[in-house]
Amino acid sequence: MNINISYAVSFDELPLEIKKLLEEARITVDNAMLDDFEEALEKFEDENYSCVLKSIEKVRKHLYKIDTRLQDCYSILVGYQRMLLAEGQEQEIESGEQLSLDFEGVEEKNEQR
Repeated sequence: MNINISYAVSFDELPLEIKKLLEEARITVDNAMLDDFEEALEKFEDENYSCVLKSIEKVRKHLYKIDTRLQDCYSILVGYQRMLLAEGQEQEIESGEQLSLDFEGVEEKNEQR
């Protein structure tokens, strides 16, 4: 069973926290999951198929955990990016300029320069 946890970090530290989560997922791939892959391959050579199945199941569990962690990172980063965009819009509105995400006519504007 999975549960959600939450903790507070400053806005400026959020990218570093996301990076830590990504590194944690990568370490799982580099260590535990690759070891289980190797175990499955070794047991295959021994024709010990029940052990191969157990190793495959371990790999699948690692993949699930990694996928869940990557989804967390993705969701957090999307929210962070939205906050940065909103912050940029506020600053530009205060300065009298507005940020536009309309990409139509971008080529025309670039050609005029």
